Amino acid sequence: MSSLSPLSSVSKNVRQRVTPEEWEVRVKLAAAYRLAALF
Repeated sequence: MSSLSPLSSVSKNVRQRVTPEEWEVRVKLAAAYRLAALF
């Protein structure tokens, strides 16, 4: 059985550890990567 945590629990853990400003930048960067992957 895998010992990896579900992605949602990892995301919540990271979000609690960073500032709101850093979280916003992370979200925007993730969106940019998703857009770039389309092209």
